[in-house]
Amino acid sequence: MPWETKERNLTDLRWIVYNHMRRMNAMERDYKLEYEYYDKKPQRKQARASRETVRKQFAKAGLVKPGDGKVIHHKNGNPLDNRLSNLEILTHCQHEKKHGKECNKK
Repeated sequence: MPWETKERNLTDLRWIVYNHMRRMNAMERDYKLEYEYYDKKPQRKQARASRETVRKQFAKAGLVKPGDGKVIHHKNGNPLDNRLSNLEILTHCQHEKKHGKECNKK
């Protein structure tokens, strides 16, 4: 089993157990652990900054507003590719459907 390897440290094991329990809806989210293990990584920070920059540019142009429920979708799935031809504005439900998920918003 992957957690029995010597390279795994305690944080990795906590992350594996946490994700398993979250998938089973057996526990509430631990945002601190999520940040430490996932969101803190440089590539995640870069992707987040890139998304925020695009959102600000669209807001400045008057295409989106804070809290309007609109999502800026990267057509090729790369959040660092901010060419206008790769971006489209979708509602939350449209975005969920693009990613093969059901829209749970009422």
